[in-house]
Amino acid sequence: MNLYMHIALMFERMLLNNDRSFEQLNTKEMSATEEEFYSVARNIFHSAESRYNIKVDDYELSLMYELFKPMLLK
Repeated sequence: MNLYMHIALMFERMLLNNDRSFEQLNTKEMSATEEEFYSVARNIFHSAESRYNIKVDDYELSLMYELFKPMLLK
C-alpha cells in the first residue's frame, strides 16, 4: 500500500508542479544495486511518462529506492 500511495502522490506532484527541477544524481557514487534499480525504474515508468508528458526525475526515483532498499539489500 505504501508503494501505491507514493507512486500516486509522485504523479500528482509531477503533474501539478511541472516547472521544478532537481540536480541529477551522481552515478559515480552509486552501487551496482542502485544503478540497476534506477535503470529498471526508468524502463517501468517510460510508458507513463510518454502518456502523461511528464519526466520522473532522479529525486523521485531516489525516494522510491529508499522504499525498496531494505528488500534489495537482503
